Amino acid sequence: MSLLTITPSACSVSGLTLNGDPSITVNGQINFSQTAPLFPITLSETGGISYGPNPSGSCQVKVTYTVSSATTCTVTGSACGQPVNGPC
Repeated sequence: MSLLTITPSACSVSGLTLNGDPSITVNGQINFSQTAPLFPITLSETGGISYGPNPSGSCQVKVTYTVSSATTCTVTGSACGQPVNGPC
């Protein structure tokens, strides 16, 4: 398993700025056969973010990404208290 910690800092999308609160951790493992990845690939993302300026606050993120093929990915879990379930 590999662990990657991401700390967003002043990431802006449509007038909303995201920061780590304190960070987002991505955990997963990707196996290869020669040069091609073996499916499925599962990654989990957990942690906290803060956002603003309008609205502003902070929340927790806990989602799982499942990549079933080179063109198929689904995400499930919750982000900022809202359920997440759909394509990546």
